[in-house]
Amino acid sequence: MIDFDAYCRRREELAARAVMPGYRTVREHRIDGLVTIGSRRTRCLFDGPFYRSPTRDGRPAVSLVFVQSRDGNTVAKTPSALGGGRTDTHLIYEGLSRVDADAIMAGASTARGDRMVLSVWHPELVRLRLDLGRPRHPAQVVVTDHADLHIDRALMFQVPELRVCLVATADVAPVLRNQLCGKPWVEAIDAGRPPPRACRRSGC
Repeated sequence: MIDFDAYCRRREELAARAVMPGYRTVREHRIDGLVTIGSRRTRCLFDGPFYRSPTRDGRPAVSLVFVQSRDGNTVAKTPSALGGGRTDTHLIYEGLSRVDADAIMAGASTARGDRMVLSVWHPELVRLRLDLGRPRHPAQVVVTDHADLHIDRALMFQVPELRVCLVATADVAPVLRNQLCGKPWVEAIDAGRPPPRACRRSGC
């Protein structure tokens, strides 16, 4: 069993040591009504505030990030490999895109990693998340049409402090529920149509 506190410390230390060159805004298209996010340092690195859409109808703020390189590649072990470097990894992917989110949504391939927890890791962004009134870790939402999620050993399923919601198809949800005995912090939900219904039901 992995010590979750030690895991978090390692992730935070790794993010704190990362050298992150700042971005420069080339073109800005303002849209009214967006929520602005940032601290003094993140605004300097990002060259301005980060934006997210406002939440509506009591729905949670969920972070779903797709990363693509300039040549169209979407497959990489880390976002930095797709051209954005450590700034992309620590400031955007594991930072500003998650810092004000109730939950982070991922696919089954991501969640299957034995040492994977989707959260905010840079200490300054952790502080920003807490200043925004968010709990330390967002809920983990996994969308899957398979039941092979390594629930017996993958880290995100072993930590009672994490809220985990498995959004599955009607035939897979009952199979997952059978695997969750003794893990009340993990919920398997029959997604139905459309997926936002599952988010409202789960309260993630």
